Amino acid sequence: MSGEKSCPVLNLKEIEYKDWLQRIKIWYSSTTVPVECRAATIVGKMEGDPFNLCKDMDLELMNDATELRADNENEKKLIEEIDFKGVKKVTVGMYNVMKALEKGYFVTDKMKIDITNLK
Repeated sequence: MSGEKSCPVLNLKEIEYKDWLQRIKIWYSSTTVPVECRAATIVGKMEGDPFNLCKDMDLELMNDATELRADNENEKKLIEEIDFKGVKKVTVGMYNVMKALEKGYFVTDKMKIDITNLK
């Protein structure tokens, strides 16, 4: 068994969102979970309202492994928009999950990032 820590659980009755977010950034940056599975892994560890906000999200949107990179100024802005400042790469799927939590609504195809315009 590896020494990897498991993904932090999000239950807002037990942990403040900002504390969970810090733990998620550390986990996200250090896990060996494949990038296309990270957002789904995080959603699977949510409980209560956060889980209810994300559970019905289109899995294609959640598992979008297209990377947003901090070394690209336009993509860096998107990373910072979801409070992942300092994380070098974030998947579009993770961006979609964090935006759903932030806004309290489901991500739809209309909200999907068109990364071709970011380069």
